[in-house]
Amino acid sequence: MMRVSEGWTSLGCSAGKLLTSVAALSAVYVILTSSPSSVQHLRKAQRLESNVPFNQCLAGLNLHKELLRKEGYDIPRDGQHLMNQDMEGGSTEQAFRHLVSVADEAHGGNVCQTGMNYGTSAFAFLCAGAPAHVYSFDLGEHAYVPSTDRMLQTAFPGRHHLTIGDSTQTLPDVVSKGSLQCDFVFVDGGHSYEVAKADLTNFIKITKPGSLVLVDDCYQEDAPGLLDFQLDVGRAFREALADGSLLPEPSRARAMDDSRSICAGRVPTSVRT
Repeated sequence: MMRVSEGWTSLGCSAGKLLTSVAALSAVYVILTSSPSSVQHLRKAQRLESNVPFNQCLAGLNLHKELLRKEGYDIPRDGQHLMNQDMEGGSTEQAFRHLVSVADEAHGGNVCQTGMNYGTSAFAFLCAGAPAHVYSFDLGEHAYVPSTDRMLQTAFPGRHHLTIGDSTQTLPDVVSKGSLQCDFVFVDGGHSYEVAKADLTNFIKITKPGSLVLVDDCYQEDAPGLLDFQLDVGRAFREALADGSLLPEPSRARAMDDSRSICAGRVPTSVRT
């Protein structure tokens, strides 16, 4: 019997290229899972739109999550928050669609993100657009993090780079060494004001001027009913706009229909006076 950890290899994913056939992905997915509902979910995903690259990425993500489930991790079907200390919620399919749609902003360069979790955003950036390298900074507090990194490495060899630790400590180290320049940033790590502020500040220091910066669980403006962490993340983002560290990029922001939202800004190409 094929080991599920070898699932990506059986798909022929090499040199960072996803399969050119969604049908082949579906066939392996059916082999790997005994859950009829999972197969139906994948087939439904494939019919979402005629955009073939998106369908391929979504099918690949579903396989990635199913492989994690086969290793014993209770990965949510669509990013739901399970109120389980051993498992975080993640990006929904709607958010994944948006991340796939903006992945070309990296221009095949370096995507830098805080908060890899079980890999939804990393998969979007690795799968879509020109082949980019993804640098993930994650606390590593969940047991599935090593498996997630291993599966991303198998699907996209040499293009995912994981740093484990508190980003308020690991990112300043990267900044001081000058060892990384980001072409695209996704902030989705700690959701306190202090951590979101630190992640934004540190990333901006090592991000190429003109690059896009997305912030998850963030609202461009406060609104009734927001949770404390959403207010905190939004505050950190708006302070970056106010002090000129970022310029607003509303065309790349997205409000989802499940009370989630992504803020967007761009690193200035010149110093504001």
